[in-house]
Amino acid sequence: MHPEKIRELYIYFSQSESVQSEETFIEMAIETVRNSLRKPLTTHEPSLELLAAALANLYRTKAIANHDKITCTYAGSISQNTNAEQQVALAKEIVSEYRALASPLLKDTEFFFLPCPYHEKEDDSIAGNNNADNEN
Repeated sequence: MHPEKIRELYIYFSQSESVQSEETFIEMAIETVRNSLRKPLTTHEPSLELLAAALANLYRTKAIANHDKITCTYAGSISQNTNAEQQVALAKEIVSEYRALASPLLKDTEFFFLPCPYHEKEDDSIAGNNNADNEN
């Protein structure tokens, strides 16, 4: 992944003038994507850069939405809070789409194994053998 490309995409997504004050969001997103990889990259994958930029935008949008909740004012009968909630929902949708695009490269978080007890001796009731039937 190329951090400079991720910054360019982030500016596009967020419509932000500069990324200097928001560099933390970008770094967090890059680290999140790197930790989600199935294996280390050997080639350039643009889908991961898109995902990282979308994640950084989601982090920023959530931070702004949280701030808007605190300083919520009303214009007429519509609260500013509604706009922030819509922006967060849209940012989540964008992340979801780019995560699906990059999914072959990412760890599967939807599937996991659970430990099952192992018994050397079969349980007669499970095997269909009923001792009461055998005694007759």
